[in-house]
Amino acid sequence: MSSTVRSITRTRSPGSTPRPGPEAAGSRRSVSYDPVVRESAAGVRRGALGLVADRTFGALFWGKLLSSAGVWMQGVTAAVVVYQGTGSATAVSLVSIAQAAPQLVLGPWAGSLADRGDRSRQILAGRVLCGLGSGLLAVFFAVAEPGPHALVAVVFTCSFLVGTGFVVGGPAMQSVIPDLVRPDELRTAMTLNTTPMTTARIVGPALGALVLGWAGPAAAFAVSAAPHVVFLGLLLWVARLPARADVGEGAPTSMRAGLRYLRTHPRLLVMLGGTALVGVGTEPSLTLAPALSVAVHGDVTLAGALTLAFGVGALLALVGSSVAARRVSVLQSAWLGLALLIGGLGVSTAVAAPAWAFGCFALAGAGFSWGMAGFSSLLQAESDPAFRGRVMAWWLIAFLGCRPLSSAATGVLTDLTSVRVTFPVTGVVLALAALLLAAALRVPGVSRVNAE
Repeated sequence: MSSTVRSITRTRSPGSTPRPGPEAAGSRRSVSYDPVVRESAAGVRRGALGLVADRTFGALFWGKLLSSAGVWMQGVTAAVVVYQGTGSATAVSLVSIAQAAPQLVLGPWAGSLADRGDRSRQILAGRVLCGLGSGLLAVFFAVAEPGPHALVAVVFTCSFLVGTGFVVGGPAMQSVIPDLVRPDELRTAMTLNTTPMTTARIVGPALGALVLGWAGPAAAFAVSAAPHVVFLGLLLWVARLPARADVGEGAPTSMRAGLRYLRTHPRLLVMLGGTALVGVGTEPSLTLAPALSVAVHGDVTLAGALTLAFGVGALLALVGSSVAARRVSVLQSAWLGLALLIGGLGVSTAVAAPAWAFGCFALAGAGFSWGMAGFSSLLQAESDPAFRGRVMAWWLIAFLGCRPLSSAATGVLTDLTSVRVTFPVTGVVLALAALLLAAALRVPGVSRVNAE
């Protein structure tokens, strides 16, 4: 375990009493655990298997795994359907923007709600909206044969609904994790928290492409809606989530207070910046997969296989994360992951061969897994519990909210030039941005979380 995580672990002990009031906004705060967590606090530290078998953490884990697969199914199915119907990478990017844009508008509000409201209801509402968006698309394609304009309009609208559901429930799902585990289980829990996203990159696109090719878009969108219904059942009948972290009376819960907190903690801003680069770098692996498939194979049939290669690489890196944890710190693994993501995608078009593209996408997927796990673990560990919902809302904004910009820029660049130009250009831009963030960590007051 890194020194950073150890220092955070020492500041959080079961049963401690947090300091109330907005005056503590810039200081470290202890957290008292919900009874759900206190059951395991007296026992031994649980490993990955113990956590996924836990009634509450396990229900959240498996539910997120299923619903994340549904979201990725929705994304790849929408991308392929729109590209087949329009032949335009820009049109595909518009649909991706629709699914990610709600992060920019609703993210801070959803984070503030997670810090003061009922997180179970918030997660339930998000799943309902996600299921409704995919379900409406299933009905639409079952009864209509739309032209290009109608197709883009309907897929855009329903993708926006899915994105809204994701942001409504997202901060609550992320911020509740430290309240379900012991402090010394946090790094394992955060690594597991990456598993639904990485595994979904395998199952979602592959299943979406399979169902789409075998049964058509109506069936593919219907299957993508089903996991959200299952997650609803897990939450209603199995999970017992605490309403919020116990942070004391008078703690500031406004969106403005959350922004003030981030401004006074620049190290968290660097971690959010790293998360944003992971999100921006991940976007072309989905939205440009159809165009890259055409470039290396002649049609879009390899799009699902390319995203599958990305997911396989991510899963393999996740399996090897326990070995990496004994050799590198959390921060070092995050930077290594970002470097692999940038490098893999940047050279994916250097050779015009499907095998080369698959290998590069797998390498980029491994980088995605380590980058997301590293930056997410640091954000969770170093955030004040009173602000964790809002910090993780900005985490979602950084990862998903910045992707519309990436999607729009890479889509337009691909239409103006070619996909063989877009990937290396994106890699160079991300590499420069990563160097700037790494330099920021050397600034006094940023390099150490407890500099005060």
